[in-house]
Amino acid sequence: MIGVLRELAQADVQFPARLAGIANARGRTRRYIAQRPEDLYPERPDLTHESAAFWGGWYVITNISNAEKSKLLEDACEAAGLEWERDLVINLG
Repeated sequence: MIGVLRELAQADVQFPARLAGIANARGRTRRYIAQRPEDLYPERPDLTHESAAFWGGWYVITNISNAEKSKLLEDACEAAGLEWERDLVINLG
């Protein structure tokens, strides 16, 4: 997941901000993409280590299920102007 996000951000520096707008809109109490790891788990500061930097100061949440990872990658496709399961096909199990 992180590798895909890095590739998409490398191709378009505006991608992380667009993805944050899409992915964070569906999160209830936490963000999926942020510019600070502390913003990913606002109610659980003990989980800030459950994140990974993927591009230019942007972080992605990593303490999520495979279903949530798939949804995040689907959101990433939308943010990048790609079609999920046509332009990007990944089986997370």
